[in-house]
Amino acid sequence: MAPRLDTIPLDILQHIAYLSALGSSANPPIDLLHLLLTNSTIYRSLRLRSNPHLYANIFCSVFDFCRSMDHVTASNIAAEFVCRHRFLRRVRRLDFSIEELTQDLWAAVRMILESNGANQMHLITVNFSAFLIDLSQLIFANYPGTEELDLKTVIVWLLCLSVSQSLYLGFPCGRGSLLTVNVEDISHTPIALRGKFVKWIHPFISPSHEVVDSAPNSAPLNIPAFRGDPSSNISDGPQESTIDSWQHEPMIPDPSFAAINLTFAFKEAELSSMLLHAVSETRALAAVAHQAGPTMEDFRVFQSFRTPLCADTLSQEAGLMRSLEHDPEFRCLMTRRPDANHLHDIDSYAYVPGTLTGVWQGTYLTAIPVITPSTPAHLTPRMDFDCRKPIQCSLSEYLCFGPNIPVPWEDDTAEWTPRRLLEQEDGSNILSQRYNYERFEKYGGRRDSREALDIFIVGETLEDHDLAWGGFLFAGRVQRDGSIVMKREPKDPDQDYLGTWVFEGRLTFSKGFVGRWRSSSSRDISNAQGIFSMAKISK
Repeated sequence: MAPRLDTIPLDILQHIAYLSALGSSANPPIDLLHLLLTNSTIYRSLRLRSNPHLYANIFCSVFDFCRSMDHVTASNIAAEFVCRHRFLRRVRRLDFSIEELTQDLWAAVRMILESNGANQMHLITVNFSAFLIDLSQLIFANYPGTEELDLKTVIVWLLCLSVSQSLYLGFPCGRGSLLTVNVEDISHTPIALRGKFVKWIHPFISPSHEVVDSAPNSAPLNIPAFRGDPSSNISDGPQESTIDSWQHEPMIPDPSFAAINLTFAFKEAELSSMLLHAVSETRALAAVAHQAGPTMEDFRVFQSFRTPLCADTLSQEAGLMRSLEHDPEFRCLMTRRPDANHLHDIDSYAYVPGTLTGVWQGTYLTAIPVITPSTPAHLTPRMDFDCRKPIQCSLSEYLCFGPNIPVPWEDDTAEWTPRRLLEQEDGSNILSQRYNYERFEKYGGRRDSREALDIFIVGETLEDHDLAWGGFLFAGRVQRDGSIVMKREPKDPDQDYLGTWVFEGRLTFSKGFVGRWRSSSSRDISNAQGIFSMAKISK
């Protein structure tokens, strides 16, 4: 007579449970649930609270796991296992209810940031991108202004992390959901839908935008009770299923950079007409005809630029961990110690030296007030971003190492303009005072770049850009939190009337450089400002 299942040694029973959960990694572990429901003895032996190591092992086989998170326990991972399946179930069921939505979307953020391939397949299987588009329309349309601001902040970053250029350009109609705008309803074009998204995310571009801390804090993660899907019944129910998640005090990064990224992606999807007046096809023909300014070739390069998005920049190199492609700022979010009020290695840069070195090319948009007949005279008009123009810079980095003393941060930033920051073979001459800065070298550097005390950047436009759009010099500085401040002024002193512009931004996904710009010249009475987006085209 065959032995009863509940008499099998626990280690063998655990292995059976482990294998049953791996039957179809893209679906909820229904076979494991069936095993749990065999009888009460097996249930008590294999339930999540009694056997967190089992669920932690299943998690590591089904999902990508950030190995740098060595501080998490089996209970932490088991809780995340249930949290992710709850989120995936929501997407499969097209559940747009507000209840626990923010916590579920945080599971999506973690899956994307930790993805080395497996997590991405889970999201593709449940068609998460289409779900997110539908959800975004519902939330932004039904909760205007600052309502559900914390939820909308997470949604803005998820859009930036998960949607690709191809989806922006096409905006597929999803899975027939009533929430998905049908192109037939907007004059056979997705332009109206893109316009809605630009309007919805516009308030997040402002640096003064107040964002509520939306992340689950260090309080325990309460696993929900059964809600109609058998896959959710793996947990023990709320009365005894309180298990610490590994997410302690995460803060979503500034949503303005995600909003800027998305705004450029939407704007770039709009077809712009080529100038039809007489311009030369190439630079060689323009030289023969003694024509100045951009050629048709320059216009095509300008119009072909696309802002890098996370979904389009995941590395395809064999053996390279995709999760390492994400910003150091995001990686810090995932590696906070549960017992700490600050990040690890607080003295190090949230920036990898050498990342900015190379040629960057992109576009910028200018803020233009939108005044309508209904705009009250006493209110500041809403700003829109338009007049897309090209920008380029070839940048080099200069690093200061101890025992040398870096330029004091208290120095007026107005003093370190491009013309005052002069390159020398052994460093930089800054403000007529000698500070020893070494030019960054990818290979053969004398010092470990991670030990740098300070990082300056200098650069200029290349000759082709000078001839087409004008020549400019750049100088800037990288701050410890990863933010970048850079100034631009004309190469030709006779063009000083163009003013000095200040660019403030961050690297996004190690492939893009986005942020805001403003005019700092007293000669510029227009107080010009706007946003910019660049990508590295060569090292």
